Amino acid sequence: MIEEIKRPRVLVNFLQDFSGSMESGWTETSSGFKTFVNTLKAKEDVEYVFSLTLFSTYIQKLVVARPIREVDGELLQRLRPSGGTALCDAFGGIITESKKDSFEADKIVYVIVTDGEENSSTMWTKEAVHALVDAEISAGKSTFQYLGAQPESWSDSAQIGIAAHDTVLYDSHNVGAMYRCVGAALNNFSSSHLSATTSMTRSFADDNLIKEAGLKFNDQT
Repeated sequence: MIEEIKRPRVLVNFLQDFSGSMESGWTETSSGFKTFVNTLKAKEDVEYVFSLTLFSTYIQKLVVARPIREVDGELLQRLRPSGGTALCDAFGGIITESKKDSFEADKIVYVIVTDGEENSSTMWTKEAVHALVDAEISAGKSTFQYLGAQPESWSDSAQIGIAAHDTVLYDSHNVGAMYRCVGAALNNFSSSHLSATTSMTRSFADDNLIKEAGLKFNDQT
C-alpha cells in the first residue's frame, strides 16, 4: 500500500494596491499578477488557498479563500485603478479574518504590493495594524512580504509592523519579473519544512531571478 503524501496547505493573502497612482503601469501589473498566479498553479506539491484584496479608497475582496486552480489570473486585466490608498483598512481586515478562520492552513503568507503611502484608511490605524502583525509573528505561522515601489517603502512598512528584512523595493518598470520572482520564492518556501520565515524573497528566490527583477533589499540602498 502506497502512503499518500500530505501536501502542505498554504493560505496566500494577496493585497494589491488599486489606487490611481497605479494606473500608468496597470497593464504591466495585471500581466505580472497573471504570471504570479500561474506560477503558483504550477506547484503541484502545495495546496494553495488564495485570497485577493484590492485597496484604493475602498476595499474590494475579489477572491476569498479559493483553491488556486479556480483563480482567474486575468482578473486584474478587466479593471482600472483609481482613488487613494487604504492599506491599513485592507491589511487590518484580512489579518483579522484570517485569525478567525485560516482554512486549516499550515502556513499563512501575506503579500502586499504598493507604489505609495497609506492615505485613506478610516477603520484601522497604523498602530493597530502593527499590533496585529506583532501578534501574528509571535504565533509563528505567518510570513509577510511587503513589495514597495518607492524609496520610503522601508519606513512605510515599519510603521505597520513589517520588518526591513521582509520589505523589498521593486522597479516599477520591471513589474513582471518581480511577480515571477516572488511567486518562485513563495513556491520554494511553501514546500519547505518551515512554518514561517523572514526575508522570503531573498531567502527562497533564485539569485538570477532577483537580479533579473532588479529587486533591492534594505542593505543595498
